[in-house]
Amino acid sequence: MFGTYPRTAKWREDVRLRMLGKKNALGHKYSPTEETLLKITAKTRGQKRSDATKEKMRQAALQRVKEGRHNFYNPDREQVSVGKRNDGTYLEWSRSIKRRDGWRCQLKDEACSKKVIAHHIKVWAKYPELRYEVTNGITLCTSHHPRTREKEKALEPILSTLVDAIMR
Repeated sequence: MFGTYPRTAKWREDVRLRMLGKKNALGHKYSPTEETLLKITAKTRGQKRSDATKEKMRQAALQRVKEGRHNFYNPDREQVSVGKRNDGTYLEWSRSIKRRDGWRCQLKDEACSKKVIAHHIKVWAKYPELRYEVTNGITLCTSHHPRTREKEKALEPILSTLVDAIMR
């Protein structure tokens, strides 16, 4: 029965799993489906890797860094620290917002937690010119700080109104 194989769903999945990470004739990488990724994760969850395997993974990661292909690698180290949230300008902005608001959440209610955060009303990434503007910040507790972009967009007009009232 050479050359004829049943093309069942199981057969297709087996071939797909074997081809993971390899390239087809056109040079495109095979990409697994979401279902396949879940199967792979379930199959390998809890497995211990040998020291030899860990060393191979470490060497591969080091090689990716050398080639500039690592996920978080940036050869321009100066660019990493400039304009980020760990620089002195950001910390001063954050302190000035909290000082202005009396180190208290401006959406005061019974759900407030103790830790406060200086929140950008207009998104940090989209509005770099407003990053350090005092009028673009408000103090919120961790309970009221928006967790998603959708909630952030919905809260933007309310927070802007609150800041306008504070600044008057």
